[in-house]
Amino acid sequence: MKPLNNYPELLRLLEKYSPAGQNYAQLILEIEKKSSTSDMIVPILGTQGMGKSTMINAILGEDILPSEADETTCVPVEIRYGTEPQGIVRFRDDKAEVYVKTKADLSAFVDNNFNPGNEKQVSHIVLYRDDDLLKTGLVIVDLPGVGSLTKANEETTNRYIKDLCVAIFIISTSPPILKTEANFIASVWRSFNSVYFVQNVWDDNSREETEEGLTHNKKVLQEISQKINAPILHPIIPVNAYAAAKGSFEKDEELIRKSNINELVEALNSFAVSYRAESASALEARVMQLVASAGEQAVHQIQLAKMTSDEQLAALEDERKHFESVSYEVEESVGAIKRQLQSDQREVQSFATATARKYSELLRVEIFRLVDRGVVDGELLSNAFSEYQSQYATDAMDEVYEKLATIWENLKSKLEELDDLLQREDLHSPDANAFNKAQAFKWEKGMDATIKIGSAIGSALAFGAIGGPLGFAAALAIGFVGSFIGGTSRKVVVRARARETKRELEPFIAKFKSSIDDVINDSYSEFSEKTLARLDSYVSARGEELTAIQKRITDLKENGATISREIDVLESERDYLANWRPDNG
Repeated sequence: MKPLNNYPELLRLLEKYSPAGQNYAQLILEIEKKSSTSDMIVPILGTQGMGKSTMINAILGEDILPSEADETTCVPVEIRYGTEPQGIVRFRDDKAEVYVKTKADLSAFVDNNFNPGNEKQVSHIVLYRDDDLLKTGLVIVDLPGVGSLTKANEETTNRYIKDLCVAIFIISTSPPILKTEANFIASVWRSFNSVYFVQNVWDDNSREETEEGLTHNKKVLQEISQKINAPILHPIIPVNAYAAAKGSFEKDEELIRKSNINELVEALNSFAVSYRAESASALEARVMQLVASAGEQAVHQIQLAKMTSDEQLAALEDERKHFESVSYEVEESVGAIKRQLQSDQREVQSFATATARKYSELLRVEIFRLVDRGVVDGELLSNAFSEYQSQYATDAMDEVYEKLATIWENLKSKLEELDDLLQREDLHSPDANAFNKAQAFKWEKGMDATIKIGSAIGSALAFGAIGGPLGFAAALAIGFVGSFIGGTSRKVVVRARARETKRELEPFIAKFKSSIDDVINDSYSEFSEKTLARLDSYVSARGEELTAIQKRITDLKENGATISREIDVLESERDYLANWRPDNG
């Protein structure tokens, strides 16, 4: 479809026939702009040391991201398209941005040796590169490794996952996917629509090891996919990231070819092209919806133009009475939804407490059993603790999903009742569309009248988004995949006597318990607050529309009919809207 500015007559009529409080022309131009400039976020996910930064360097064909650092901080690095190769460091406070040029410059902010615990308070770093893949609109994000030392790393990773379009998991050849890693993948994958798995092949992996790794990893991923009802699994792409990066740096085309990096780049490019095509199709559908709504307004204007002032006044008075009546029902329905949300909140709190207690106790029993058997060595105990912690976090998530699925279904039924009420209002008369349709579905700024209540909350807050009651699996997974016993903390569990070791472990078990409790409550609270805000916004919008209807009644009483009597012009514009298509203008 051509840019909408190529259709000036359409934009004029969309503005002319917009309902009170709306400007369809401005709205669709904003949607078009957002559609053409929206980012396609592609986070690179994986456990610490999996080769994520090296893989990104290979994709870009440039040695820019530090890949030798023992531990990165909670600083995400976005790689975006730009004609000037530069980087900008942005901070959490009001500190001025810092420009970086070299890999060494970047290391000063992302290497834990130079910025321990992100003491420099970096928000994120943006690198601009003139790369054909990035020119499609893809934004590749290098994230801190899951299972890393800092909790801030995990929180940063989760924030970016909220905005993703497609994710890339980096998995290993040898060893292949381990139990802990599988738990992480299962937990986070639930929230994705499209996922690519890239098996990093190291130089010392033989052909047999690579094939065995692919076979094992494929089996594990298929099992995970079936368990969580995930989308169709893309074939695993084996890539020797180190060889690809080296080949790019040394301009060795044969090494690049053998590394298989081109298959990954082609897959991402194909995704970007199809994503843009789908976005363009959605934009065209949105345009046609608004054109149809404007056409309904034109028909209504013709009907009004044929009425006397008294007939128009009678129609408006009838619509005001009907609108007030429906508004009363809407307020009753919204009140029921709010009460349901409050009741669900209490139920979730009790569930979170019970779930946290259950799985922390299971963790305690298992880890203490090992201690009683003499496993008090820091490294062995730490690994066991991490394994049990990850497993019980995953088990807890399964219960959380089932619980919140039930809660969501109950809430959705009430939302659908409200949606049915508004649809009946639309069918009451053409005036319903003219007077309240634009405001009735005004969930947030920029949403047009075609968005229904159920789908608005369903698509924005439920299964498909991290912000919804079922979409916080990534938060839980990222929070628990890494062991709470890490680094220097391991030393505290090296004890000769089991009793002392158990006492030292208690704070970590307590942390596990509180984390489960917190993430369940916090995630549902976020969902509930967003839903309540949309409901309040909707009720407020109805109040504004009722005021607009009353003003029209007052104006009609004081000034008489003001609608043009040029029926021919109105009918011509109605026909234009009815017959308009993107290709005929």
